[in-house]
Amino acid sequence: SHGAVESHSGVCHLPSLVLHKILDPDMFCVCEIRDVVRLKPKRFGLDRHEALSFEINKQFTNKVIHKVGLCICLFDILDIGDAEIHPSDGGAHFRVTFRLLIFRPFIGEVLQGTVRSCSREIVSLGSFFDDIIIPPDKLRQGSFFDDNRQLWVWRYVDDQEEHDLEYNIDEDVYFMVDEEIFTDVPPRTRLETKKQQDEPITGRLPYLIKGKVDLDGLGMCEWWHL
Repeated sequence: SHGAVESHSGVCHLPSLVLHKILDPDMFCVCEIRDVVRLKPKRFGLDRHEALSFEINKQFTNKVIHKVGLCICLFDILDIGDAEIHPSDGGAHFRVTFRLLIFRPFIGEVLQGTVRSCSREIVSLGSFFDDIIIPPDKLRQGSFFDDNRQLWVWRYVDDQEEHDLEYNIDEDVYFMVDEEIFTDVPPRTRLETKKQQDEPITGRLPYLIKGKVDLDGLGMCEWWHL
């Protein structure tokens, strides 16, 4: 059934038909979609391909498509059907087959992000995609939360010497994708969207990535560059 999905950037309706995804061995894939795209009368004089590209990018860019991933941008247009004019609507409706560039890392993929914040409940990471968290049980053994500095610390013991390694804010971290969670979020009003900004990061997000750093080579980048 058709519904709506919402990211921190806005709302995007589910396309009419997701034909298939072409997966690459990294965090991006190309997804082929067939949908009806409406052109406003003021765009009738423009090149049809460029006008439709503009509308597709406006509709999908930086939006989450449920069970597909975060749309980065239009990749290409494969087919443009004939225009249809609906009663009481001056726009032209085209059935278009196109491909989108999608961000959706696979489980087990190692990525680099930045520590945005720390709390007792989570370590929040960001990159160009900000809905990434690491639960405390996925940190290295011996990690603890420092209430004074409001940071997570890994206490590493080497030859009976203790070393405290911090998860410092705004510094880079290597993490492994451990779980992905899609939530079918209904459209929100502007007031509801403003209220959502005050909710915890694990609230009703359309796409949430849970990572882990409990393996060698994972954690703060500076730990492994010494």
